[in-house]
Amino acid sequence: MERFVKKFWTEEDGNATLDWMVLTAGLVLFGAAIMATIGS
Repeated sequence: MERFVKKFWTEEDGNATLDWMVLTAGLVLFGAAIMATIGS
């Protein structure tokens, strides 16, 4: 497992995947915050 994590962090594909995951999570949370504000 440790080898997999090290390989994931050092590869460019892993970094790009992580960037997209963080960006998507941020957009989802932003949308949820807007919906919570508008809905109430």
